[in-house]
Amino acid sequence: MLALGLGLSLVGLVPACESKTTGDGLGGGDATKSGDTVRWTVRGASPLPDDAHEALKRWVDNAARAALAESALEVREHGDVAWRGELLFEVVPVPESAAVPEDGNARLVMHLSLRLDGADAYGPRRVIAETWSGVAAQDDERDGQLLMRAASIGFEHLSRQVARQLRVLRADEAGLAAILSAPEVDLLRWAMHEVRRRDARPLLGLVRAALMHPERDIAFIAMAVLGQMGDADSVAALSDMCTSADGEKVLHAIDALGSIGGAEAEELLRQMTVAEVPEPFRSHAREAYERARRRRAPPGSP
Repeated sequence: MLALGLGLSLVGLVPACESKTTGDGLGGGDATKSGDTVRWTVRGASPLPDDAHEALKRWVDNAARAALAESALEVREHGDVAWRGELLFEVVPVPESAAVPEDGNARLVMHLSLRLDGADAYGPRRVIAETWSGVAAQDDERDGQLLMRAASIGFEHLSRQVARQLRVLRADEAGLAAILSAPEVDLLRWAMHEVRRRDARPLLGLVRAALMHPERDIAFIAMAVLGQMGDADSVAALSDMCTSADGEKVLHAIDALGSIGGAEAEELLRQMTVAEVPEPFRSHAREAYERARRRRAPPGSP
């Protein structure tokens, strides 16, 4: 019943799309000005009839451009590669008997996902944002209005995620250092990945500091970045983390040591393979040890 109601109400509620085609990009249909800097393909899934679904797709495209208009996604620097990507949406009706964690009275959930790829002087860059919005009907609210309200809430969250990532991508080294030193967890996640993308080795000390962050996933990202960048100065701290009571943290530390390699890291891993170390940590250490040894072995070595 919800699908039929949504379909009927959307035909009258969704405005015609003024841009050339769905996915032309950001900026109210001016394909010459903004379509060349930001373009995405819109794909979606919903329980709506075909006409209503296509109308919803056009509305989602326009709503995304409006929501992101202040994000300044346009190419700014000479040599930057324009953003290209995909915007996905999914409408999920919620049976009256089901409960949605965010709102037990929700009638539908709107799932939105945006991925944009471009490049700058440091190489490929990516923006990823995703949100789920569960909404309940208000008094006298039609199904189509309910759906668009769910999407509007989702785009508000999506635009904030994009703005955070762009702040990190556009920061100079001093700005990136400030972000790494700040308490904003969402920015810290992206900033550590940006250190890796830029190979910004002067900032590795700030990444090492994140090993002790109370948020586990922050520590995991820090270990991954230090491992990928081969930071030998973090071996001692990673060795300490191998004694943690948090098994997942131990596994991440072992992986990082295997990626860093070198005599000190390899000896620590070797000791874990012969000491009284329980599984799966011993076998994980053995794999990391062998990986490190193979990487420094001369070409043609067995």
